[in-house]
Amino acid sequence: MKLSEITKEILTDDDIQKIVYENVDDNGKSSIYGLVFGNSMLINERVSTAVDAYKNNRIKKIIFSGGNNGISNQDNDVIPEAIKMKELAIELGVSEEDILVDDTSSNSFENVENSFNLICNENISSIAIITSEFHLKRCMAIIKQKFPNLEVILISSKDGFSDGNNWFLSDNTWNSGRSLATYEANLLIRYAKENKIADIDILNFKNEEQKHQFHDTGCYDCSYLCGAHLCIRTIFIRRGTGSYFRGPEHSSGIHTRSNSRIIYRLPDRYYHRRRNNP
Repeated sequence: MKLSEITKEILTDDDIQKIVYENVDDNGKSSIYGLVFGNSMLINERVSTAVDAYKNNRIKKIIFSGGNNGISNQDNDVIPEAIKMKELAIELGVSEEDILVDDTSSNSFENVENSFNLICNENISSIAIITSEFHLKRCMAIIKQKFPNLEVILISSKDGFSDGNNWFLSDNTWNSGRSLATYEANLLIRYAKENKIADIDILNFKNEEQKHQFHDTGCYDCSYLCGAHLCIRTIFIRRGTGSYFRGPEHSSGIHTRSNSRIIYRLPDRYYHRRRNNP
């Protein structure tokens, strides 16, 4: 299924994983240029990843792209993201002559447009893009829309909270891994429908809205919590919204609320009775 064909109004975690994180693997190839997308919150991780690629001869030159976004230098002067990234890269051992700078871009479309203008006179067959994992597919789709025959090599910058193996662990608070991934998934769908990016295939995607899904995670001994020797099961109840609430922690009825999950922990005998006699 194409991105533009997705009609679900509310995406589950599985949907987001497919849309944002599937098929963004690093194939290990090299390219002359590596394009680094600016982000004031994730600059250090992205620069570090780019420098590693440079030192390992995967890229020969680095394009840093990003305009003003509240980044300050040592004198507390506000400077463009690209300039800050360049400074960090030089400190980490990158030769200044191997760095190109686009310090005017304010979004991912401009990152691509302005960066490619810097190398428009060169005959390149590929480019490596370096950004956070949740951002890779959109950047690739923007480039593929403009240059469908150009090979795009994906190099992800890991940050420990918005990566494909951990974004779902956080609550849906501002700039959390969950909020970034959810926003990105909806943005990809919207841009594909508006023909702003390449309409990428999303494998094994189901458009129908999902009802509650029950996930049994096994037994837990909560005797250390309440002194009762009960077999406790954790059941994840996934609603169509992809959001969850946290239910009773154990038989005492203690519960907390969260934007990210509903967790019911019930005595094993009760769980089996409910499951076998709905």
